[in-house]
Amino acid sequence: MLLTSAEKAVRLPDETEIFGNDGDNVVANSSINPEQSNNFNVGLRLGTFNYQRHSIGITTNLFLRNIKDRIGLPIETSLNVDDELILYVNQGSGTSKGFDAQFNYSYNNNLDFNFNVSRFDVKIENRGSEIDVPNTPFLTMSGNTRYTLKDLLQKKSRLDLFYNMYFTDEFSYLVPQGSNTVGDDFFKVPQQLTHDLGLSYTFPRKDIVVSFDVKNILDEAVFDNLSVQKPGRAFYLKLNYSLNKF
Repeated sequence: MLLTSAEKAVRLPDETEIFGNDGDNVVANSSINPEQSNNFNVGLRLGTFNYQRHSIGITTNLFLRNIKDRIGLPIETSLNVDDELILYVNQGSGTSKGFDAQFNYSYNNNLDFNFNVSRFDVKIENRGSEIDVPNTPFLTMSGNTRYTLKDLLQKKSRLDLFYNMYFTDEFSYLVPQGSNTVGDDFFKVPQQLTHDLGLSYTFPRKDIVVSFDVKNILDEAVFDNLSVQKPGRAFYLKLNYSLNKF
């Protein structure tokens, strides 16, 4: 199935972008304007195809965005970068183009797998020249798998096993300074690949769910869009109890 669309979109600044957040060192900016864009999309949807107990679906989308007053972090250079305070501003006008693709597979309602990839670029007019927007990863991928075991420990119970993968390609949080690229590597956020594992157990009455997750099981170094390192391997134990069923 071929899908096409065109739209006029307006994105209002969110609460943090307008009023700031002291806990995250985000400064308020009451003069920030809404972001506007004219969007064009062309997509292809294949499936869902069913064969015996197998189910497969593929979705792709090509997009073009003409953006005015894009909301983001200031276009920094090595001479004015501020690594202590964050201020969201209107970066200017420009274009964004790229594609998204998704693959889904399931087997017998027990095994589910999906994979996503996104590749795009964002260019903004800045001081009379067109530049790639910093602080933005242009290639990301993610995948997850879930396997369900029913009636394993108790009748009508359910055990779900999870695996998640996240990949972010290298990107810069600073605008390159002309043709001289010496020292630019210092301002690059490296490639990141992380893996998560988890499980959840739902009791027969469906009112109690116990889950255990391990994030970043290989304890890889991961960073945010400003190259600030995030916590490494982490363990989470959760207990959910439902008082009523609606």
